[in-house]
Amino acid sequence: QENRVHTLRKEADHCITMAELIEYNLENVDAAIKAVRVSLANGMSWEALARMIKDEKKAGNPVAGLIDKLSFEKNCITLLLSNNLDDMDEEEKTAPVEKVEVDLSLSAHANARRWYEMKKKQETKQEKTITAHEKAFKAAEKKTRLQLAQEKTVAAITHMRKVHWFEKFNWFISSENYLIVSGRDAQQNELVVKRYMSKG
Repeated sequence: QENRVHTLRKEADHCITMAELIEYNLENVDAAIKAVRVSLANGMSWEALARMIKDEKKAGNPVAGLIDKLSFEKNCITLLLSNNLDDMDEEEKTAPVEKVEVDLSLSAHANARRWYEMKKKQETKQEKTITAHEKAFKAAEKKTRLQLAQEKTVAAITHMRKVHWFEKFNWFISSENYLIVSGRDAQQNELVVKRYMSKG
């Protein structure tokens, strides 16, 4: 359970990072989305678009340089984004580049919002997992306590009552208040007769 919580926390943090990277690079993300949308709207195939992006990267186009991968089956593109805020020093701008998946049907703001919503879902899952873990732990604890209490009761009852000699046989008390004993099989019948019946 703790591993799952840790994984969900990591996923939520990842979602925040992706959303923030999109927000830091809003204009570039919108430019990349627009460029791909326009190309596709003009009837360009995904393969031709991939070739064009490759050529544009070689030519030094900054927007094409952001595009890492095209995912036509998901209608997404993967962008290479980093945290390049205007007020950062040049040394701080060398932050590592992250791959961020962006939905082509949404704007940059909407993509950031989508990542934040995914983060909320992860946090909800995390809370549910923690709650379920606590409930399971409490239930197991309660069950253990009940079992211990039952075992103590059974042990106490066993110690309080002495077992009589006839209880290993079939027995009952008759309406005339006689103890009636019989064996469970022929061998026990012999044992009852030899050991417990007196002559006469």
